[in-house]
Amino acid sequence: MADGNPHLHDQSDPIDEQHVRGKFASRLGFMLAAVGSAVGLGNIWKFPYITGENGGAAFILIYLACIAVVALPALLVEFSLGRHGQTSAIGTYRKIAPGTPWWLNGLMGVLAGFIILSFYSAVAGWVLKYMIVGIVDGYGTYTKEASGSTFGAFIVQPVAPIVYQFIAMLLTSVIIYAGIEKGIERASKYLVPLLGVILILLVVRSVTLPGAEAGLAFMFKPDFSKLNATSFLNAVGLAFFTLSVGMGAMMTYASYVGKEVHLGKTALQVAVFDTGVAILSGIAIFPAVFAFDLEPSSGPGLIFITLPQIFAQMPMGRLVGIAFFFLIFIAALTSMISIMEPVVTWLVDDLNVRRHLATASAGVAIFLVGVPACLSVDDASVLGGIKIPFFGGSLKFFDLLDTVSQNFMLPLGALGACLFLLLAWKRGAAIAEVAGTGGNTNSGMLQLWYWCAVTITPLGILALLVHGVLGMIGKG
Repeated sequence: MADGNPHLHDQSDPIDEQHVRGKFASRLGFMLAAVGSAVGLGNIWKFPYITGENGGAAFILIYLACIAVVALPALLVEFSLGRHGQTSAIGTYRKIAPGTPWWLNGLMGVLAGFIILSFYSAVAGWVLKYMIVGIVDGYGTYTKEASGSTFGAFIVQPVAPIVYQFIAMLLTSVIIYAGIEKGIERASKYLVPLLGVILILLVVRSVTLPGAEAGLAFMFKPDFSKLNATSFLNAVGLAFFTLSVGMGAMMTYASYVGKEVHLGKTALQVAVFDTGVAILSGIAIFPAVFAFDLEPSSGPGLIFITLPQIFAQMPMGRLVGIAFFFLIFIAALTSMISIMEPVVTWLVDDLNVRRHLATASAGVAIFLVGVPACLSVDDASVLGGIKIPFFGGSLKFFDLLDTVSQNFMLPLGALGACLFLLLAWKRGAAIAEVAGTGGNTNSGMLQLWYWCAVTITPLGILALLVHGVLGMIGKG
């Protein structure tokens, strides 16, 4: 790998760090990093509240189907492109289809990650705040009457949320600064198993509460009368979000993997672990919500408003609350690392910026964009009164970043990758890349993957995009 190419960089050896491209030291390291990327706020925050809003068990079945036939094929497309390219998301498209505009899809993925991290880091900061609250004071003051107003008062402050956001970004940047093997892989090997242990302990505590049976029934006894057309589209969108598809993260991680790894098996394992964490998160949350007679459909405020009320009443609630928010912060941190890495890789591989400078520059730029996002979360925020025109309506800056990136850029990025597979990359080459060295390219599962990736997955994405556009027009 040390061929003198200034665009190749080492992320493990401090001597050659800027000139030889690093890689994951093991298949396990890659898988844990990919699991860490997929497992984030989407699993532990977004999955439970969207499931609560859509009636529980029936929605979960639709979500699982969307993971299997829509999001997983797209994940494997990104894995195969990334390893074949062995460079940034933008460089990968240029390598496979030189002289074409396909590289713009890679650019959109990098920009999507940049935008998402600018507001994702704000939410990670809230999580960090609530963990520290538990350590310092406990959750005794988070009563049913005061919990919502306490959270509302915090997120509209002009300084405190930004400080917590800065800490979250700083931790992310420090890990990325250390490189692939010594930073991302090492952190993933410790953080991802720790996340699993804490989650299982929380599940055990939740299901042993008196009245927990109602929460388990909510999750596992489907009532299809609660579903509507929006529920199906919510399931597609959530599947993409929880698997980190469309932002170049998985493509970038796969670019650091050797040919000996069977990408199909790894993608399936990532999807299984990711989905398992989402389901376990629901089991950790809904039995407790029902046990204390609270509302499961309380929306995004579920973990910041509803759950602190539970911790305030639950035996050993302080310890459980600290563990819960520590769990979420680990999940947020591993995802933030993967979201930021494509930006850093682009700066290093395509613009020949040294990795240390690229990490610092990306971190500062993302944080600076995140400041106005953090100050525009609520109408009462410092910048909350400023609305930006969008599709005939208007949105706060925070909501604009959220809507543009997750409702449009991520689906478009995944759609572009699938269309690239169909139109610009030879089928045999793509399947051989997935199989890896010594893999069976005639496998029926790989043929099924290809068929899904060029038919069902694009149709699901198009439905999501059309729904998003019509929804925005309707709001306008």
